[in-house]
Amino acid sequence: MQKNKHLAMTIALMVTIIIDVMGIGLVFPVLPGLFFSQTYAIVPPEMSQTMRNFFYGVCLTAWPLGIFFGAPYLGDLSDKISRKKVILICLFGMIISNAFSGIAVHMQSLTMFVIARFLAGFFSGSFPIAQASMIDISDESTKSRNLSLVTLAASMGFVVGPLITSISTLPSLSGFFDYTTPFYVATVLSLFNFLGVWYWLPEIVSTHKVDKVHFFRGVLVIREVLSDVRTRRCLFAFFLMFFGWGTYFCNLPLLLASYFHYDTSLIAVIFAVFAFGNIAGILFLQPYMLKTFSLNQCCVISAVALAVIVSASAYTGSVWMQWVVAFCAPATQMVLYTAVMTLFSNSVTPQEQGKVMGGADAAVSIAFMLNGMLLGVLVNINLIIPLIVAGSAILISAPLFRKVTCSQLQS
Repeated sequence: MQKNKHLAMTIALMVTIIIDVMGIGLVFPVLPGLFFSQTYAIVPPEMSQTMRNFFYGVCLTAWPLGIFFGAPYLGDLSDKISRKKVILICLFGMIISNAFSGIAVHMQSLTMFVIARFLAGFFSGSFPIAQASMIDISDESTKSRNLSLVTLAASMGFVVGPLITSISTLPSLSGFFDYTTPFYVATVLSLFNFLGVWYWLPEIVSTHKVDKVHFFRGVLVIREVLSDVRTRRCLFAFFLMFFGWGTYFCNLPLLLASYFHYDTSLIAVIFAVFAFGNIAGILFLQPYMLKTFSLNQCCVISAVALAVIVSASAYTGSVWMQWVVAFCAPATQMVLYTAVMTLFSNSVTPQEQGKVMGGADAAVSIAFMLNGMLLGVLVNINLIIPLIVAGSAILISAPLFRKVTCSQLQS
């Protein structure tokens, strides 16, 4: 009976993650069209290209800014009250934020849209809470398997989401759908997810309890991890890696639209290729690398490889190069991410796992915030410059990962 209960919880959590990530995958490919389309832009038609780039960067910054404040706060709240209740709060917030986004696009209100994207980031905490719930229902023999199911579910959601966007934004269907459609579809998916969790997900008791919940938990966690000599260097290397990765990820839609004149439907398809690359990395490349090399070797090799692959996207002479990079880069990044997170975990005691995982999440949020702020400036110079910055940042992180591992092994 207990085994069947855990199976039901696992399935419910996987479905929650799939639908939640589908909502993200639905929305992201639409963003370039909202700022640079000549027929359905959210900004005034007379706005200059420089200001369009600036506000595109502001929009990209709003989402991770919301994650920076929301994810640590809601994570602590789930430890204090319950996992299920906070997942429901997150999903309700996603319903509101996606609906507001669609309304903002329809009304062509840039201010409302930026606020809606901040709220979408703030309430996007259902994924890490579902991940924490999966850990809560796992034992040592099933934890690795269940966490791999979490990653697989996220990858599946990111495949389906962009494909739905691609279909709904096809030029042949322009009489039926427009740029508001992905946001309304994401709203409906979040509503179904909310109802499914409400009825089918049992309550999950947290294995970790907190006394106080801090709204500025992200700031506190970053300060704690940076002040710890065991994790400081690893956090800095992790930040550089994600700064480079985020710069490439956020610049890709603009590159495809400007150099290759891709519309929203084709951009959505290439994001689905991203997800297939993630799945290939999880199922094939990651097991081979972790079995063949030590953690520090995995970090260095995959960081150098990722830097080379991302830099190759700067070659705009062939569109096929972008598709190859879109598959190979996420597969390589998945190996690097797994190895680095393992380094983080191994650097502290079991009682400090929440702190370092929170520090990693905060570092990712800050990296993506900087991506948004800098991208609006860099693309005014040249769309190739962000790709050079991306490859350079990842390459610089490689020797730092080696030093992190050596210092920890020596200690």
